[in-house]
Amino acid sequence: SAGTAINAVHVCTPNVLHYPIAKEALAAGKAVLCEKPLTMNTAEARDLVELADK
Repeated sequence: SAGTAINAVHVCTPNVLHYPIAKEALAAGKAVLCEKPLTMNTAEARDLVELADK
């Protein structure tokens, strides 16, 4: 949650899990460092960028 001492999340899981994990972390207000590929398609990547820009 946003109230914990965690400031950032490093996503280094199987590629298909990058999007849901990064999305959850961004929604919780955390910075995200994601291994490549960021997501499996451009629609998911755009969604993460929009969420990160909020």
